[in-house]
Amino acid sequence: MLWQAAAAAAAAALLLLCRWIVAFSRRTPQRMFAVYTQPDASFYPKMAAFWLLLRLRRLWGSPGGGGEQAGYGPLAEAPQSLDAVLIQGADGAGAWLVAAMARRPHGVLNVIGIVSLPGVGTLLLPRHPDTTLFGGETAHAGGGFSFRRMEPMRRWKLDFTGQMRVSESGALVDVTLDLTYTSDLAHFDFDTDMAPLAVARAMAREPWSREFFARLRDAHQTHYEQIGTTEGTVTVDGRPHALRVTGMRDHSYARCRDWTRLHRYGLHTLIVEDGTRAQVGVVSQPYSFSRIELGYVYRPDGSLHALEWCDLELGYHGEQGAEPRDYGFSFGAGGRTYRVLVKVEESHTVFIGWRWEARVLERRCTYRVNGVAAHGVSEWYYRHRGGRPAEYAADDPAWARDIEK
Repeated sequence: MLWQAAAAAAAAALLLLCRWIVAFSRRTPQRMFAVYTQPDASFYPKMAAFWLLLRLRRLWGSPGGGGEQAGYGPLAEAPQSLDAVLIQGADGAGAWLVAAMARRPHGVLNVIGIVSLPGVGTLLLPRHPDTTLFGGETAHAGGGFSFRRMEPMRRWKLDFTGQMRVSESGALVDVTLDLTYTSDLAHFDFDTDMAPLAVARAMAREPWSREFFARLRDAHQTHYEQIGTTEGTVTVDGRPHALRVTGMRDHSYARCRDWTRLHRYGLHTLIVEDGTRAQVGVVSQPYSFSRIELGYVYRPDGSLHALEWCDLELGYHGEQGAEPRDYGFSFGAGGRTYRVLVKVEESHTVFIGWRWEARVLERRCTYRVNGVAAHGVSEWYYRHRGGRPAEYAADDPAWARDIEK
């Protein structure tokens, strides 16, 4: 009888808590700079409730995204579906690389190509800052680039043949990339590996409603990342140059990636001289989360730890459009605190989308992480509303003007 009374009391308390959460969630939340939702009186009960739900989901064994075998091939039948891969990295001497390709319906590609070599300069795809190309029906190939999976979660091949523009002089040069990405580290799956408290904190900031949870389902993307090393040869006008950089590879696939839903993000790859490697950032996508902290850390022994918190406030760093180039933040993972100083050494801007909805800044950075030197690539995003210049749209094939976008 005693346990039945206790169970009834617990059920009544839970019902009252849920009613209280729903009542407070109906209130219009305060938003910093009209974007970033601020915690209110329902924040901690909501965070506790969702944290418990996530812990139970993990105990029950929630399915992951399918690993390296899933997401390639035919796209989902939706106008904004995608299958995207990225390989980036830097060394401590000034060399760096960003190569990315997103396959979209009708063979449309969004391609980023940046490779920088000390003594040569930074080489960019001639079409940049535009990223729209054509030809990727079933493989990650087009615009001179080819991304090929050689061994799941271990080895990828990255090739390029074509012309690139030297950023410093504007000259066009003939370039060949013959590069191989390798890693023996575990990958991080954002569907299953994020720290429950970080997710619960992001959820608790938002007003809960049936529409909110529907938007969460609609915005879902499968995304995983892995840190590794890319090395090989970059040949410029017939002269070979060795390249060896360490950074992040990722793969994303989804029924819908709509860049207009994002407001901003700031992401940082940290390659620390003591052997620590990390990917850390904050994303603002008001369609679902106005602020979510995400990332992970590999300790020098290779163990992988999800980011638990990050105090980087996007609203205080370049909110009016000028990227910050000297700043700092702290984050926690695996029970340890990491304090980061950031200095942007070089930055290049590209735009993504039919209307240039996305302004993406690829940046080579040097860091201090708990006082230890580090380097890596950082990517920042701003929502862009200035449109795509007619000079680029005029080069699109005629059929591209009539497809659903």
